[in-house]
Amino acid sequence: MSQQLYDVIIIGAGPAGIFAALELASSGIKRVLIIEKGQEPSKRKCPREEVCLGCDPCKEIEGVGGAGGFSDGKLCNGPVGIDKNILGEDYPTLVRYVNDAFIRALGSVYDIALFSQTVSFQTGRLSITITPVVRLGSLEIRRVFAKIFDSLPISKETGVEATDVSFDGDYFSVETRGGGIVKSQRLIVATGKCDFVLRERVVKNFSLKTFPNTPQIGVRLETFSKNTEKLLEMGPNPKIKREFEYGHVKTHCFNHGGEVMAYKCGQFVLVGGRLYSIRHLTDFSDLNIVYKVRSREKASLVMQSLREIKERVGLKTLSQDLISFLSKQRPSSSISSRLAGSIIVNFENFYPSFVVESIREFIEDLIENGFLSLSEEAFIYGPAVEWLLSKIEVDKSGETSVPGLFIIGDVSGKTQGIIAASVMGVRAARKIVETL
Repeated sequence: MSQQLYDVIIIGAGPAGIFAALELASSGIKRVLIIEKGQEPSKRKCPREEVCLGCDPCKEIEGVGGAGGFSDGKLCNGPVGIDKNILGEDYPTLVRYVNDAFIRALGSVYDIALFSQTVSFQTGRLSITITPVVRLGSLEIRRVFAKIFDSLPISKETGVEATDVSFDGDYFSVETRGGGIVKSQRLIVATGKCDFVLRERVVKNFSLKTFPNTPQIGVRLETFSKNTEKLLEMGPNPKIKREFEYGHVKTHCFNHGGEVMAYKCGQFVLVGGRLYSIRHLTDFSDLNIVYKVRSREKASLVMQSLREIKERVGLKTLSQDLISFLSKQRPSSSISSRLAGSIIVNFENFYPSFVVESIREFIEDLIENGFLSLSEEAFIYGPAVEWLLSKIEVDKSGETSVPGLFIIGDVSGKTQGIIAASVMGVRAARKIVETL
């Protein structure tokens, strides 16, 4: 890698990093380097056959396009997936701006539904919110990010891991694995939601202030799509929640016609959902059902549970048929799950009791209100986890207390998802343009 001095170095080529680079280049700033630990989309193929191999980087979530390019392929255009303290009045305008970039890259137009189409209502103990979502599928998302990345008139390095960051009073220095060092006037860290290593080095090196987040732990429920028809009628990603003693249980990332996937996040193997294409749907639908733990005392149990699961099952995931879970029965040893590398367990033996009981009651509420039909092929998988990283103190653009140092997207603990992270990337670039 060249030791050239850059105006801006961006670490991470996920949605936040790519949109920051795009905005900088569009503003005429070309002395930019983007460093990505993973590979380009065409080279991101998971080698697993049965169990997760623990690859580093994980090709499911790391590489050009980030985790968003290998997920359920949705653009959430409402006020979701972003910390309310950095939402801002300009958010709807920037959401449209990001969507316009997607439309240009795709070469086709889709309806950009924005805030005016957010609807909330109550059904018994359940609160429902319908937010505007564009459903593209992961193949289209990858195509967009690959096209934007390839078109960037800047320096780009893939398969290069940044291992440390420092500041000498004039320039930021980024050290890469193998001993390379590059320097810049401004630095953007956009390494994604599963960066537990470089992020902590940056926080420590620059004495950045962090705040606890509200972690979420639960299961991913999979069933025939016909059993979730009422959910689909409400939209591509309806949000349903119910309050409990230590927080609330909610649905997250409804994935019609997709599949359950496993991915490595830091030292843990988690489950999520993936939709390859809206033109080629599977017979199944899946969604997260997670407990958002607001109690600080109970929140610590989330990480504790993850560590215990890793110690007990290694790189495997957990699964249980839904009927035995709801009836509090031992799962049948003759049943096998559809997710390769997942072992049949009783979730009561792995999760805190308040999480299990609350999720059980919530699923029963979904069934009672007609949002879900119970059938024998339905399974739950775990661990499903969100918002593990603490929040780093940054402004709306992602700039930290250190002038010129930006931490943006999901690694900041402030966003979750393609749109929110991309908006943060645009904001960071625009602030840099004003100061360079």
